Amino acid sequence: MAYPSSLQAGIPPESARMAVLKLAASSLGLLLACAMPQAQAQLPATIKICVDVEEWPPFFYYQRQNGQATARNIGYTVDYLQAIFGAARQNYSITRKSWVRCLADAKSGLFDMTLDGVNTPEREQAYWISKPYYYTTGIYFFARARPQPRVNAMGDLKKLRICGQRGYAYKRFGVEPSEVDTTAYTLAAAMAQLKAGHCDVVPEEKEVAIGMAKIGMTNYLDHPDFDYREVPGMPVSHYHMFVSRKLPYAQELLKLLDSGINEETSARLRKQDLDPVLTP
Repeated sequence: MAYPSSLQAGIPPESARMAVLKLAASSLGLLLACAMPQAQAQLPATIKICVDVEEWPPFFYYQRQNGQATARNIGYTVDYLQAIFGAARQNYSITRKSWVRCLADAKSGLFDMTLDGVNTPEREQAYWISKPYYYTTGIYFFARARPQPRVNAMGDLKKLRICGQRGYAYKRFGVEPSEVDTTAYTLAAAMAQLKAGHCDVVPEEKEVAIGMAKIGMTNYLDHPDFDYREVPGMPVSHYHMFVSRKLPYAQELLKLLDSGINEETSARLRKQDLDPVLTP
């Protein structure tokens, strides 16, 4: 004789029916919960932004008055932040630390975000990455006192001794982190290593080197000790804003940033902030 499965399991029929009903109700509740829009975490009153203490003209640097740096931040990225947050009526604060510290503090959630960084697989694990909002051209400096390095393709950089800055990403130059001496925390320190013969080249961004010269910082593009060349075959480097993954409102912040990064704003700010600096 065949018996109902509930009897085979030793469960009374009424109890079995109740169990089935409870399971169905639970499943229905789960489906409804998945279908309902989830509440989004609201942004805080003030977004905390960490920025590299090293100036990055023409993107983020101090305004000059009578040739001296003031405390006012200006540049393309500064105006992009104002365009995004101003339109949203969102307050934000800026703190300047070393680039290494900014990366660490944004990763841990001490700061909500940091700026002006290139994307890497490692950084994708640590931050939510915004859309790109500008790009730069890769160059390398070498010492005039020594023979010019032979760089006919980007891959030739791997054959040379390279000095760079701590925390900077150089994979876009076709080299691994282990192939770059990043004991220097500033470009000036890396260039001093180059002059002393500790390395053959120092990679840099052409636009930043031009910006430094235009605002009265060291002009490494026209320098008695150094010369430079563009890296052959190197694509442009795209720069992004990094949002901490530790924030409950990270997706809302990323959504706000991405909605404000667009070609219309980029074109306006290129004309306003970049062209006057980068045009010969």
